[in-house]
Amino acid sequence: MLQVPGTLQTLSEVMNAHESALQAPAPTPSSTQEGSSPTAADGANAAAFAPVLDALLGPLLEMCRRSAAALAVGSPDRLDEGAKLDPTAHPIYLINCYAACQVGGL
Repeated sequence: MLQVPGTLQTLSEVMNAHESALQAPAPTPSSTQEGSSPTAADGANAAAFAPVLDALLGPLLEMCRRSAAALAVGSPDRLDEGAKLDPTAHPIYLINCYAACQVGGL
């Protein structure tokens, strides 16, 4: 799981930069409305960011699945030739990777 935190940090920085770039100027007091709802531009901005999210998060999750394969029982890529690793290591590793993504706000 060594690459997961670093990739999530990079994704967080990209998301923050994207959000900062799209920040609208502060509204004037006369144009501010209480309880205003998100605008259509917010949805367009999210849709515009989707390819960036897919480009970073997709490979990260694939890396998690592939690296977890070395922990699966009966895997030809198993690191310990099946003798020493706990059979629950594979699902626990994946859960940890996915939880890291969720905790990171993804």
